[in-house]
Formats: sequence, C-alpha cells, structure tokens
Amino acid sequence: MWTIHFFTLFCSAILLIYLFKRGGYVEFPFLAAMMLLGWFVPQLYIFASNRTYDSFLIDPLVIFAALSVGALLLGWQFGRSWGLKAANNAETERSFDFRTDISSDTITLWPLALLTVFVIIIQVLVLNIQQSTLERGGPTGVITILAFLADLRSIGLAFSLILFLSRPSMPVLVLLLGNLACFFPSIVLQVKRNDIVEVCFVVIASYWLVKRKLVPRLLIAAGSAGILVLVSSISQLRRITGFETTQFGERQVAMPSFSDIAEIDFMQGLKDTFTSASLEVQNAAYFMNYINENSMWSYGGQFWNRLVKLYVPGQFVGQDTKDSLYQGLFLYGEEFSRTFYQRSEGSTITGFTQAFADFSYAGCLVFLVTGFFIGRAFGSALTGSLTAAVFYIGTTVVALHALTHDSYWYLAFAPFYLAIAWLLIRFSRRDTYMRTVVQAPAAI
Repeated sequence: MWTIHFFTLFCSAILLIYLFKRGGYVEFPFLAAMMLLGWFVPQLYIFASNRTYDSFLIDPLVIFAALSVGALLLGWQFGRSWGLKAANNAETERSFDFRTDISSDTITLWPLALLTVFVIIIQVLVLNIQQSTLERGGPTGVITILAFLADLRSIGLAFSLILFLSRPSMPVLVLLLGNLACFFPSIVLQVKRNDIVEVCFVVIASYWLVKRKLVPRLLIAAGSAGILVLVSSISQLRRITGFETTQFGERQVAMPSFSDIAEIDFMQGLKDTFTSASLEVQNAAYFMNYINENSMWSYGGQFWNRLVKLYVPGQFVGQDTKDSLYQGLFLYGEEFSRTFYQRSEGSTITGFTQAFADFSYAGCLVFLVTGFFIGRAFGSALTGSLTAAVFYIGTTVVALHALTHDSYWYLAFAPFYLAIAWLLIRFSRRDTYMRTVVQAPAAI
C-alpha cells in the first residue's frame, strides 16, 4: 500500500503548490492533480481493499503512474520556460499582444462567425442522428466524423471569450452566446462531465490570461468540490435528462425539473465514488500485467493505432482496410478478450496503459513530451500570443484524456486543433494592421 500512499501525497503536493501559486489553478498540473485525486486515487484504494492485496498486480500501475505524472510535470516546466523564451525573442509575437492590441482595427470577426455557424450546424446534425445511432448499439458511422468536428466548439468558445473580455461588443457577445449554445445539449441533456469542466475552465482561464485577475482560492476550492459532487452523481442526472418519445412517436427534449434534481442523492453519489467502483484501475492493472508477462510491447504501435482510429475514416476506405492498418495489440476493441478478463462496458483502461504497452516503464517519456507541448503553449500565451492562448484554453481539458483515456490522445489531437487555431487567428488579423507592423515597426 505504500506505493498508493506515496502517489496520493505526490498528487496532493502538486495540487496545493499550484493552488497557492498565482494563477496556478489555470495551469495543467493543477487540473491533472485534481482529476487524479478525484478519480484515479479513490479507485486505487478501492481496488486494493476489495481483494487480497496483490502487489505484483497493482504496484506496477502505481509506479508507472507516478513516473508518468512526474515526467508530465517536468515536461510542463521545460515547455513553459521554452514558450516564454521563444515568444519574448520573436518579433511577430512582440508586435501583437492580445491583452492590449485587440480592437476593431486589428481583428475581423468573419472567420469566427464562419466557425461558429459551422459548429452549430454540425451540432444540430449530431443531435438529429445520435439517438438512432445509440439505439443500434453505439456511435459508429458518420456520427463519429461529425462528433470529431463538433469538438472545434472549444476553439470558437475560447476565441470569442478572449475577444469579449478584451473589447466587449454586441457582435462578439452574439458569437460568444452562439458558441456557448453548442455546449447546451451535451451539458444539459447528456450531462457530459468533460464538457461541464471544459466550459468552466475556458471561462476561468480566459479571465486570468486576459485580465490577469485572480479568482479567490476559496471559490476555486469550493467550485472544484462542487464539480466533484456533480460528477459523482452523473448517472442519476442522466436518468432525468435527454430525449423521450411521446405516445405519438415524436421525440422531444426531456428537461430536468427542480423537483427531479431535488430528489437526487448527491451525497450518496459521492460516497459511491469513494467506496464502490474501481473499474478503470482494475482494467489497467490486469491489462498491464498481461502485457508485461507476455512481453507484448508495441514500440509505438499504440500511437499509430490512435492516429489510424482518429484520422482514417472507415466509412470511406472500408472498415476492413482500416482494421488492417492497426499494429500490435489493439487496445480499443475485441482483442481485450486476449487477457481473459471482462471489461465493464463504458469503462476505460486509463491513459497509462497505452504508453506502457509501447515502451514498458520508459513509456513515461510519452508524458514528458505531452507536458512539454502543453507547457509551451501556456508559456507563449502568457506573453500575449493569441494563437497560443486560444489553443491552450481550447485543448487543456481535452489533454486530460491523456490520463483518463489514452496516453496519446493529446499528441494525436493537438496538430488538428493547432492548425484550426492558427488559421482562425491568421484570417482574423486584419491585413492592414499586419502591413503596418511590417512597414513601420514601433520605435523603441
């Protein structure tokens, strides 16, 4: 049990250090530590207490998790310092600072408007086909492509909120509300914990990066506790929301009422979180043990599999062709049965398994690279880089999936998000202002 105690103290130390650091609550290590303490650590204790303690089964997972979190923190520090230095040395970054230079003379809104309309249309299409898709057993087909594109809403929300906090205006407010509306179905109807946390983070991080004003730490602590309680009762909330079919066969929105919400036992949900479930940790422990005993190392195959799964559309190239591209042990589907262990539906294998499957304990270096790129974006955002700010704010919560779902989640998604953020900001900068910067640099 000493490994679990050490890991708990390690994550607690990170959480407290960044909580009391000025603006530390918008930095990725704080979010990672909070998530691990509220999700991963309780499952470790539950898994260890619900069976005869097998150190050979759980200790490798805990040790690898500790190495990965340490590597993530180290990569973050290197990346943050690199981002600050690179941005300070770049003339293009010094010439435009989103904290002071955003105005109608420097920013045009049509690219943001196009992105907002595009995401709204995609969101409507997703809602129209989602129910029938789920009834067939799960999200497959065109909806997976649409859901992938719908995730761009976080980029639009981050940019519109930065603009509104910098130079509020009615057109910007309309775009901001439009981007917020894209989150309405997933938060109110589907009660997706990821989207709840994402909207909260976008608001808090944008406020800090633009205004450089602190939210009281007590409020941050209370809000974090509130989100933990809410997330613990997700299953109960989902029972009273979503879509329902009338007696005439029509589908209508099922909105939760105050009486329905009042009947939810939030404290019981919180208690269950800390006493009754350890599915993800259990999955990871058994799978990592199986991979280690059989030396089934993929040597980068899991990263390749994530890229294939994300960017190769089976609808167009054929599912058989797509399946033939996967390398090594396929951790996302049928080959889980090779472990002779039954995974519970809907549970993940944590984000530590894929990197371990590729490189054993050296896989922790994957998190070093992940932390570096996240930290570099944050460092550049601190110096006024608008692209870096939009990218960091819009992808940080997604980056948590590297710990909860797949080691390579962020590394696979980041290039796509960065390209969209760069194009959005590039076309939003007025050419007249760009020419003025180049032809008549400010005097020192």
